[in-house]
Amino acid sequence: MKAMILAGGKGTRLRPLTIHSPKPMLPLLGKPCMEYGIDLLKNHGIKEIGVTLQFLPEAVRNTFLDGEKQQVNLYYFEEREPLGTAGSIKNGETFLDDTFIVLSGDALTDFNLQDAVRYHKEKGGSVTILLFQVDQPLEYGVVMTDEEGKVIRFLEKPTWSEVFSDWVNTGIYILEPEVLQWIEPGVEFDFSKDLFPLLMENGIPIYGYKARGYWSDIGNIDAFRQATFDLLEGKVSLALPGREVEPGIWMEEGVRLDPEVKLIPPVFLGKDAVVEKGAQLGPYTVLGRGTVVGSHSQLERSILLEGAYVQRGVELHGTVIGKGVMVGDHVYAGEGSIVGDGCRIGKKSLIKSGVKIWPGKEISESVTLHTSLVWGKKSTRRLFGKEGIKGIGNVEITPDYASRVAAAYATLFQTGSTILFSSGPDPFSSLIKESFILGIRAAGIDAVDLGESIPAVLRYTIQELKASGGIHVRSWDGQKGGDALHVLIEFFDASGLPIDRNRERKIENAFFQEDYQRADARRIGKRNAVMKMGESYLEGMLDGVPVEVIREDSFKLVASYDSPITNRLMGELLERLHVSSLTLSSPKDEGLQPLREAVRNHHADFGFFLGQDGESLTLITGEGKVVDRNLLYGLQMVSISQNRENVLFGVPVSAPSILENLADALNVRLIRTKEERRAVMEAYKGNRFYPLFDGIYTLLHLLEYLSLRKATLSELIDLIPHFHMAREEAFCPWEEKGRVMRRFMEEIKGKKVELLDGIKVYDEGGWVLVLPDLEEPIFRVVSQARSEEDAIRMVKKIRGQIEFFLSRDVS
Repeated sequence: MKAMILAGGKGTRLRPLTIHSPKPMLPLLGKPCMEYGIDLLKNHGIKEIGVTLQFLPEAVRNTFLDGEKQQVNLYYFEEREPLGTAGSIKNGETFLDDTFIVLSGDALTDFNLQDAVRYHKEKGGSVTILLFQVDQPLEYGVVMTDEEGKVIRFLEKPTWSEVFSDWVNTGIYILEPEVLQWIEPGVEFDFSKDLFPLLMENGIPIYGYKARGYWSDIGNIDAFRQATFDLLEGKVSLALPGREVEPGIWMEEGVRLDPEVKLIPPVFLGKDAVVEKGAQLGPYTVLGRGTVVGSHSQLERSILLEGAYVQRGVELHGTVIGKGVMVGDHVYAGEGSIVGDGCRIGKKSLIKSGVKIWPGKEISESVTLHTSLVWGKKSTRRLFGKEGIKGIGNVEITPDYASRVAAAYATLFQTGSTILFSSGPDPFSSLIKESFILGIRAAGIDAVDLGESIPAVLRYTIQELKASGGIHVRSWDGQKGGDALHVLIEFFDASGLPIDRNRERKIENAFFQEDYQRADARRIGKRNAVMKMGESYLEGMLDGVPVEVIREDSFKLVASYDSPITNRLMGELLERLHVSSLTLSSPKDEGLQPLREAVRNHHADFGFFLGQDGESLTLITGEGKVVDRNLLYGLQMVSISQNRENVLFGVPVSAPSILENLADALNVRLIRTKEERRAVMEAYKGNRFYPLFDGIYTLLHLLEYLSLRKATLSELIDLIPHFHMAREEAFCPWEEKGRVMRRFMEEIKGKKVELLDGIKVYDEGGWVLVLPDLEEPIFRVVSQARSEEDAIRMVKKIRGQIEFFLSRDVS
């Protein structure tokens, strides 16, 4: 008799433990969950075993090879695209020539398979489902049988009002090969959702075998913990690794225990684990192979995976620590916390209950983590992201943290240099700004406070006052009302540009090495305040603009602002231009619909929404249509080049290709740049204003153009050639990005390619850009094509390729 083990699952509900590993490879007492399934089959005389693979297949292959170590024969059947539970078995049809068993690689069970096979033979059916009785059936497929054991009803994941049985589908099946003819090859097909209902509709009987023993579907972290503890307690009739040296204390070979270690059973110590003097383990503590527990640490109900290193005086209560994690001295982790593979937890840090830390994160010393640290959140070994330093207010970005970063930033400057500061309108941004000013002054650097402002004003003022640099702090609420306050700290150089990566590295090195600059206490930096620089910024912007011509047109606009600062600045500008405007509240809750309706109802020339930073701008035509953000590039180029010579216009590589044609027609020199903000701004060479990052500047020149040309916004839009773009994101683990990029390069040989930033591939119909994100484990995919359908098709194709590369060995 043969068997098939389903081992292709991703285990998304088990993250962060399964981000770099398929779910069946999750270790239970040091053994992959799937290995217990292999042992069960072998114990019942089944040694010819097929294995279906899909997600990270090499992790399974490299562990079990051909099965010789487990004394079985393993055969692998890999899916290029997900085929579903039944479709994956169809993929191995050539292997299955007699009655066979299907087993989930991520379930733990000790069912008597021989009894189940006998039942199957007695009933003479084509399918037998092994059923198990549970208290909480809501997360399972509920099955009802008649008196003869024939299945009469299925229901996947019912609500309580739909629960008609407490016997659930375990995902363990006994099948006859002829059943496979009902499954179409190469098509995603599921046993419970597709195959079984199809068989029942065609009168083919399915039987349910009510199994006794132990069964656990390890679908989430709680189930993983409980299955581990159940194994320790002896609730599962399967052999455990190692030997029981004392009641409830299991050890593998090579374990080293200091004589003063206290073990409270049940405890499991994996191969070559080390426990140092005065440590206390248990109850329900599991140490994976090669783990180290430092002196005087206390662990209970905690699981350490292979290679984890816990230093001195650590307390872990109900915690799961991933592979290769380093936990510093005197760290405390609460119930339900999880630390992903390869993390570094600084000493004296506190991880609150329920917090999850994604793989590869580094937590600084004495940090208190209240919320989970996921993909895009800050890892403190690198302070800077795409725009500056970002984090959660009073959790990651605190006043003392800001002061230390300021001291590191000060190492870039000579004593007596001047740094400008501004912040958003909220109290916390102002608080962080003040902390920066204190840190800068302590280093002997002078600080000038511009008060509440926007980055565009700060950039302008840096150049006007010939300062050495500047810092702007702003914050915003999370997507949901109850989310934490997010903070962004932006750094600018003497040209008003975001600081380059070389300066960022110097700040990071000084910060992490604590190599701070401190001045003599009698020579600390001075503090000054310069108000009304917003007025100077507007004056500079209006220089050369035909104000009287704009005034004559008496424009009528509808405006909405995300900040009182942008409201005030734009209000002053419109007042000078004699432009009347109706101001609506910020569209956070209701979207842009009220703004669109107001533009139409008040017969306004156009409407706009200006974001908190003064950079993000959304335009609404007089007909109430929202202007696509990619179209904004063209509008900016046309309006800014009006009556001007030798205009330079910088755009990122992802901007639409029609800009080249537009630039030729306007006699504008177009410069394609990398996506990063500094690269785009550098294209403007010494300008005090940066159109793509200044909504107020854009609006002024839009009014100028419409006034001089006596045109409407819609008429201006009609001048710009039509184009179609699409964007998507595709997940990719950090460590796979380089290899995925390499695979793309291999795939595109012979094609027209641009490698300015990411990989941009051209064809007759347009182009597609594959861009690895700097802050998150994702690729951003952008396309331009002749039609919207083609653009969407192109990005989806690339996303599929990325998923395909990740599902195979890309080494």
